[in-house]
Amino acid sequence: MAKSTLPKVLNLRKQKNNYVFLLSFFFCTSILGYTDQIWLKSPAHVKTVFDVKSHAILRNLYDNQIRIDPEDSIWQRAHLAAERKNLLEQTIVNQYIKDNRVNIDIEKYEEINAQKKITLGAGTEKNRETVFKKWGITENVLQRWIRERLYLEKFLQTHPPFQAIVTERKIQAYYSEYQQNRFLGKSYDDIKDVVEQDYKKSYLQTEFKKWIDQEIRRQKWTIYE
Repeated sequence: MAKSTLPKVLNLRKQKNNYVFLLSFFFCTSILGYTDQIWLKSPAHVKTVFDVKSHAILRNLYDNQIRIDPEDSIWQRAHLAAERKNLLEQTIVNQYIKDNRVNIDIEKYEEINAQKKITLGAGTEKNRETVFKKWGITENVLQRWIRERLYLEKFLQTHPPFQAIVTERKIQAYYSEYQQNRFLGKSYDDIKDVVEQDYKKSYLQTEFKKWIDQEIRRQKWTIYE
């Protein structure tokens, strides 16, 4: 009889331990801010809707020098999906740099300048602190985000596959393809430099998207709708 009841006792204990574990897990994730919907997940990262909104606040202060309200429903419909994509790309690049020990240096003055851009976007130090307090953006969170953003920028500028090999023939072919809808029929000689920069930008966007798609698979990302 003892032999037949032992597995049941062990099973009950296992169920109890699993229940305690789940309670502990949900308690801890509540503290860590993972009680809202998970949108992005990999073996190394979990990103929630809250994370995307916090990222959107910092990115718009930094890139555009504007304040946004990520709780505004109109803004969410227009921009939240794009901000999620942006956060995913930034996280993927930083994980790639870490995994492959890519040598990119971030200078102290670059971090200081980034902080100034964010403060300028907020308008005043008081506005910045008010927004940061509401969204739990501590000094450590801010510094980590700035470094990740700078790593992303430098990676895009220096990673060889993203750098277009420019030739006169390629630029002229690009101009011919987009002469009317992008360059409004302007003379090639008058806007050659503009055409070249636009070509480089287009090339970067195309190659970066291919690279990101590969890294999503390599890093085993799950994207939830």
